[in-house]
Amino acid sequence: MKVKCPKCGFEDEGNFCSRCGAPLPKPSIVKEETMVSEAHWTAKCPVCKSGQLKLATHKGLFGIKTTLSYKCPNCGAVFTPDGDKYKLSTIKDKTNPVWQDYGNKSLTEQEWKAIASGGLSDAGQREADMEQWLTALKEGEISVKMICDNSPVPLRRKEELQVVLPNMALW
Repeated sequence: MKVKCPKCGFEDEGNFCSRCGAPLPKPSIVKEETMVSEAHWTAKCPVCKSGQLKLATHKGLFGIKTTLSYKCPNCGAVFTPDGDKYKLSTIKDKTNPVWQDYGNKSLTEQEWKAIASGGLSDAGQREADMEQWLTALKEGEISVKMICDNSPVPLRRKEELQVVLPNMALW
């Protein structure tokens, strides 16, 4: 079910807006969301979000080696197996945002399914979550106060230790 992005107004499906990346509000109908989650990852193309991926077989040199892939009849996206993952190996329109983000990358079936629903890959989701947390921290929406007896730097009078992040370098 499509919902309107609160940031840019674009109507999209999934957890994040495919235009600006902002979190989308949850749709009010849970039944449809449950039906989508039970479908196979090839039921909806992660690139165009409208086609269904079709299994294609390709014979190699002299017909000796046969390779399988999934191809979208709408946008021409081709997903090839790479171990237990699938790689977005080619697409007609190289300016497509999904190609820009995930072209020639191997992701799990669950990650491709999330992308088809307007979400992100696991790494992309972690990055978006971290960005959201850092923005909230910077804007003062989150207060971080940790009690630590051993400060890694000497504190002056009236200074308080706010946070210790071991093995972190701030740039």
